[in-house]
Amino acid sequence: RSPWIASTRSAPLRCCAITIIFVAIHGYISFRTAGHILFTLLLFGLSMMLGYLYIHVGLVAAMAAHGVYDLLMLWWVKSVDVH
Repeated sequence: RSPWIASTRSAPLRCCAITIIFVAIHGYISFRTAGHILFTLLLFGLSMMLGYLYIHVGLVAAMAAHGVYDLLMLWWVKSVDVH
């Protein structure tokens, strides 16, 4: 393994790089409006937190946190009045 990948000191750098790739691949990077910028920054922060959770606690904790986020977003989307 590469020392860059194996080193725990590079964890913040790895999380940041992987998060940028994740957000870009999913097409969530947008700077069209203030709302898009805010969403991009929030998604970046959430992805960083999930990465740190995975590194420091484990995969199950990161998956559980992602599931809680998904349930909260589903509840919020269903509660928003579209009319």
